[in-house]
Amino acid sequence: MENLCPFCVEPLNSADCSKLYAKGCDSINQKIKFLGLDIPEVLVGQFVHKHCRRDFGRKSSKESYPEDLTASNQITSDVSLDEICFFCGCPAKYIENGKRRLDVEIAKTSKFIENLPANIAKRSDEWSQKVANRIEGKDLLNATYHKNCNIHFQTLKSIPLCHGVSVAKQVGRPQNQSKLEALSKVVKLMESAEDEIFSIKDLVELMQQECDEIIENRYLKKKLLEYFGERVLVITNDGKPDLLVLSQSVKPLINKLYEQQLSRQGQSERDVYVSKAADIIKSEVLVASANKECYPSSETLSDVAKQNQFLPNSLRRFLSEIFVEANCELKIASIGQAIMQAMRPRTIIAPLQIGLGVQLHHAFKSKFLIETLHKMGFSSSYSEVLRFRYCAASTVEEIHPNPNQMVKFVADNIDHDTRTIDGKGTFHGMGIIAAFTPGQSSKVVVRSKATIEDVKAVGQIEVLPYSNKPVGHGMCYEDVPELKYEDDFLPTTLLLNTTWLLRTTRPSWSGIMQLISHGSHPGNSSIKVLPMIDLAASDPTCIFSALHFLCKEAEKYGVTPIITFDQPLWWKASLIIQDEPVSSRLKKIVLLLGGFHMQMSFLGSIGYLMTGTGLQECLETVYAPNSVIHMLSGKAIQRAVRGHFLVSTAVNALITKKAESILPKIDWNTLFAESADLYDQLISLQLDSDDKTLDPIH
Repeated sequence: MENLCPFCVEPLNSADCSKLYAKGCDSINQKIKFLGLDIPEVLVGQFVHKHCRRDFGRKSSKESYPEDLTASNQITSDVSLDEICFFCGCPAKYIENGKRRLDVEIAKTSKFIENLPANIAKRSDEWSQKVANRIEGKDLLNATYHKNCNIHFQTLKSIPLCHGVSVAKQVGRPQNQSKLEALSKVVKLMESAEDEIFSIKDLVELMQQECDEIIENRYLKKKLLEYFGERVLVITNDGKPDLLVLSQSVKPLINKLYEQQLSRQGQSERDVYVSKAADIIKSEVLVASANKECYPSSETLSDVAKQNQFLPNSLRRFLSEIFVEANCELKIASIGQAIMQAMRPRTIIAPLQIGLGVQLHHAFKSKFLIETLHKMGFSSSYSEVLRFRYCAASTVEEIHPNPNQMVKFVADNIDHDTRTIDGKGTFHGMGIIAAFTPGQSSKVVVRSKATIEDVKAVGQIEVLPYSNKPVGHGMCYEDVPELKYEDDFLPTTLLLNTTWLLRTTRPSWSGIMQLISHGSHPGNSSIKVLPMIDLAASDPTCIFSALHFLCKEAEKYGVTPIITFDQPLWWKASLIIQDEPVSSRLKKIVLLLGGFHMQMSFLGSIGYLMTGTGLQECLETVYAPNSVIHMLSGKAIQRAVRGHFLVSTAVNALITKKAESILPKIDWNTLFAESADLYDQLISLQLDSDDKTLDPIH
């Protein structure tokens, strides 16, 4: 700004300029500091417009800066309120030749003083804020004010022109205030930064974070050139974003390079190489492209190769030479991204750092832990983690129906903060998830200024009151036809049981299943969390609303609604679906009992049917009596499964032993050895052949 006037920020010309000396600079700088003007301090030898300096020296020149100064006839807040109008701040003398002026009133009634805070809160604008600051901590009794100011203030009008700041009507297109504020922050950032080179692309992203307007590179470049003039240097690279650096930053950079050159003269050759390597790495990191519009996906975070691609070649090569471990790719990526984040804290978001912060918040909910790691350079800040959570919760995922994909919905009760001392502030509702097989890619989370209101707008489920008769009446089951099927695994099971007595190595049941199974796996499933319902999970209205919501979700994906509940909720949902008319969408639901409750019911049925058969006494030879009671009722799942397998194996061993005594005396070891070899050959033939009619047992 050496060729611009510091007062009007207009180009200087030799005809209307004056040079500043030490005394004039001190006077101008003291007045700028006293008035709090947003004008840079002037320097000795600097040129300014003569008329600007003349207007600045006059008292009336305050009108030339309406954003920073009050009107020329306004008084500061240090003056007593019996001399000024506390509405507009202008002089309000109520004594003139022994009489009060007609346009001035005195606050004498307590009702007027008591109603003033309510009027201030009613307006809630810039004028009311100034009035509140002016009367704060002062006694309003006998304070003076203008009649017109009082009327305009109470009727929500603007300040009267006779007492306000008269601003000339601006000519041309009105300026976008949000753009100007964002541009001001960019300018302050560039002026406050030391020894830093800015990319025009990064500055545009910074402006778009502050305002919702679309910012173009050429617009920002033009504004910065108009403001800084010759103080800014533009570095243009073919195919890459332009780089900006202030001349005040160039000088320290050149001095730094010169000092480094001088210092290297006394350094060893090794130190010189280290300094040059650091310069090369820093130069590549500063120009590396970074995306702050979207957060990284979970697939990207789990791919170590992609995380290493985030690093510049020089940094990745440098860290690879340092680490000597066999599998150190993840360490190289994490430490390299920490270095990049430390070098460019405002312009990039390292994927592993935001991923670590989100994972720590999910596991520990500790702000202290995240902030401590952030200060050490290993994690994103706590505020950035919360911003990601709001953005992720408010992001609406695009739905793409896939006919080869199975979607299964699961709903159950959910409790939160159940350990409070007074029992208040807890949450008891219904949580819902959707399982996709094969899994689908995670949604893209856009980095925005999401709030809790945005999350509420997305995470809502319409509550439909259940107006039918109370749930709890009997259910009518339809006749299920007898299922006729052939057990293809019966020969394999028989072979497994008969070879139990052999003292040779044999595969377990899971091993045999892997040998005889064919086909490809559909792939890993993925889970999507759906909104919760703030009602008791056992409430019929909650279940009814959840069923309708899941039917709508199934229609979006083009699949049949398959819903899983635990046993109490499954029973009530079955009754609700039974009471619905034939035309209801709920009739399409395939209602499933949860796998855990299905297994409990199955094991409980075995215990009920085997009562009095000696099964309980048999199990008590291995397990404690109290544990056996829970095993037979289906509660102790793991023990019950293990116990039933032990009993089945023991019974099969006894039967095989009995059959051995009845059959003619033969060399069982030789027979079983030959059978085992033949079995292995048949298994290998079956794996190599597409003919599934081969039966290993024969």
